[in-house]
Amino acid sequence: MNLREKLILVLKETHNQLKIVIINNLLECFDKNIFLPIQTISNNCFVSKSAISKFCNKLGFTGYRELVSRLKFERENYLNILDNKMEIKSYDDTKNYFINCISFFDNYKEKLLTIAELIKNDTYIVASNQLINQAKILYFYLNKKGYKVFFTEMLVANYNLDINLKNSTVLFLVGGMEVGGIFNVYHKIKYNNNIIFLTSTALSTRIDKCEVKIIFDLNNSSTSYYLRSVLVGYLIAQIINIVN
Repeated sequence: MNLREKLILVLKETHNQLKIVIINNLLECFDKNIFLPIQTISNNCFVSKSAISKFCNKLGFTGYRELVSRLKFERENYLNILDNKMEIKSYDDTKNYFINCISFFDNYKEKLLTIAELIKNDTYIVASNQLINQAKILYFYLNKKGYKVFFTEMLVANYNLDINLKNSTVLFLVGGMEVGGIFNVYHKIKYNNNIIFLTSTALSTRIDKCEVKIIFDLNNSSTSYYLRSVLVGYLIAQIINIVN
């Protein structure tokens, strides 16, 4: 469930007038693709900025800025889908695209086996907005299997790894925009830990030290969001299959 869907669900279930007015304003911002500063939102809702922040905290965000960043990200991909900016147009094109990708990913079999070994250490999963759902799936299964794995959906906390971390494995899933915080973490911890990257072609050039790097784009061009979600999900499924 994305954030917009979560807001709509809360709106349907709550009788709290404060939540109702805040959510209605946020959804209006989403629909118009105009995201207002916290002072303007608080004025529109006739509440204090601290009330807005508290509302965001209850949804699992560190504050209004993080919540708005997530909404902006969802809106960007929402528009891409509505505009039908697809790279493939037919049933057969889609089928052939995924067949080609899966065949290409066979080249990564040894790397996936290496990942399965590395995550036997204490493992920290760090994901960009675009791949956070795939990260949650991997975390869920590793945790269920008894692996010592750490992950949080709160994005700022997600990036707040101890820079003195040593002898652990850090698995980065990165794609899309808003990855500056992730790479700040990476550069601070890359020499004392095992580093794994599942990454796009564009972002792969920013990685200068790692134990494993898997690029999930089939070619040098960027993969659309909805295709990328499926491809990374397939790679995650293979990792889960190996650790089973």
